[in-house]
Amino acid sequence: MNIKLVTENGKNNDAKMSNGDSFTYHTTFKLQGLCQNPAQDKYEVDITIVETTNDELKKIKENGQPIRFTFGSDGNDDEDYFPVGEDHLVVENPSSFTG
Repeated sequence: MNIKLVTENGKNNDAKMSNGDSFTYHTTFKLQGLCQNPAQDKYEVDITIVETTNDELKKIKENGQPIRFTFGSDGNDDEDYFPVGEDHLVVENPSSFTG
């Protein structure tokens, strides 16, 4: 099952997985700042697991690292996903909704 994550910057959101597990996550996105021209820069989207009942996501949370997605700011990549069991955590490219 594809679980489309809300990509509102700086907000916590809840989601439910196909097996009934649930999780709360925090979304942060920003330009990497590696290019002088923002149109050629890349967006980083970090999904930090706040709380979860899923064993795979518990391991990620305990590791202390976010699930990171990197997108070009040209909008070519609409979305990407991270597999968790039979589900995919889907994140939209920030350049498609930041204008």
